[in-house]
Amino acid sequence: MDFITRALLENALLLAPALALAEVAAIIVWRIRRTRAALRAVAVPPLIAAAVFLLAWLVVTDREKIASAYRAMAADVSAGGSDVLAAHLDTEVQVNLYADPHTTVNKDNIPAIVHRYINAWRIRQVKLSQLAIEVSGDHADTKVTTTILNDAPDTAGAPVILRWSVMWIKRPDRWRIYRADLIEGGMAALTGP
Repeated sequence: MDFITRALLENALLLAPALALAEVAAIIVWRIRRTRAALRAVAVPPLIAAAVFLLAWLVVTDREKIASAYRAMAADVSAGGSDVLAAHLDTEVQVNLYADPHTTVNKDNIPAIVHRYINAWRIRQVKLSQLAIEVSGDHADTKVTTTILNDAPDTAGAPVILRWSVMWIKRPDRWRIYRADLIEGGMAALTGP
């Protein structure tokens, strides 16, 4: 079922090989038989492809909404902001930046922490990779790797790579982050600024 959802609503190109084979088969049948029915069959795969692409364009899945939120947050931080990130934080969000799971940062402190690192690291760009999103009802568990390109003297300009486990909850207005844990990466650098 997950493959069908992804193929129909998120990545219509997954169906392209099957539709191409169906089109080739329909053309072969039409060339052999030369009937109206065979000619109509030639039109079916392109019509199905158009319908699937239109459906994928019209419907935005929860997984796509969360992926889009990640891209918007990365772009905002890359531009020196934290407003998009703050807008996606749930009121009771817990963010764990350190090894101790009992040391969490609350929502009110997060924009200031983000700006502190933007300035200290002279962040040029935040890149996302290895984004995995599993949606189950009103909750989503995600894993994402962020690569922070920077001009900080204390990192010698080396990219800072952080791997996160982030949990989302669906609220009436949007998906929101209710827990984020740093699970791997250069946190020694995060204690600096």
